[in-house]
Amino acid sequence: MRKMIQPAEQQRVLTELRDELDKTTKKDAYDEAKFWNQAFVTNSQLCLQFLRSKHFDVKETAKMMISHFETKKRLFGGGEILAREILQSDLTPVELDLLRGGYLQLLPSRDASGRVVTVTNLSPLKGNSSADLVGSYLYL
Repeated sequence: MRKMIQPAEQQRVLTELRDELDKTTKKDAYDEAKFWNQAFVTNSQLCLQFLRSKHFDVKETAKMMISHFETKKRLFGGGEILAREILQSDLTPVELDLLRGGYLQLLPSRDASGRVVTVTNLSPLKGNSSADLVGSYLYL
């Protein structure tokens, strides 16, 4: 079951998350993204998405956010792309083929908790790397 917290509590947890991220030393991609667009990286809605996925565990959320930006940098490179949403034009031809081929799909309705549901069909990947699939997922 999804943990719900009140707006005042959200602000406290967001502050704790920002403090945890600030005191973490090994976060090069996160820091680079923050350099390019601090408003994007520290956006409350983005941070709350990560917090919800870790049930508001601040330390685990900080690790996940750092990992997210490291993965994004590994897949798409450094620079301004770290500090914005992935666009279709950022995808490789293989990643685009995966999307067009229906390997990744968003269902038209949400689950009982209101979350987006994705379906991944891995059977016909035919030699494409998992990195191609992850790049496509980040776009969705």
